[in-house]
Amino acid sequence: MSWPGGTSMTHPSPTTSAPPTPEPGTTKEFRKATDFVLTDHGENGILDPYRASSLPIYQTATFKQVSATEGGAYDYTRSGNPTRSHVGECEFI
Repeated sequence: MSWPGGTSMTHPSPTTSAPPTPEPGTTKEFRKATDFVLTDHGENGILDPYRASSLPIYQTATFKQVSATEGGAYDYTRSGNPTRSHVGECEFI
């Protein structure tokens, strides 16, 4: 299929291929900085409705509240947010 004037509507093939799959037993451990952002969906894990593999960075100033008189877990980013709470629970070695 082509556009008027004879130019093609197809996209060129990618020039790079996917990285090779590592052999079993050859994976390396993550650096500590990476370990601190990974979520644990186990028994004591973070309850993320989307089951993200890493904790999202919440870039918001305010959070939705239960009502005008009853606050939720977080009110304003500077006083706390889910990202800060998770990092605070990490064990730094």
